[in-house]
Amino acid sequence: MWAVFAQEIEPAEDVDTPIEWMLLTTVATDTFEDACQRIAWYSKRWGIEVYHRTLKSGCVLKTAD
Repeated sequence: MWAVFAQEIEPAEDVDTPIEWMLLTTVATDTFEDACQRIAWYSKRWGIEVYHRTLKSGCVLKTAD
């Protein structure tokens, strides 16, 4: 298991708390480039999770008449 720690260095001025994120993965992560790729993978997955949660909550898609 590998741990990737991501920390927001320069958050927007209106942000009180910068993002700190610990990602645990079973995919070998030995370099900075590897870590960036794992973060990119998971950030895409997060969007998919939000999409599924929206659908499960009863989202109704309307079609044009």
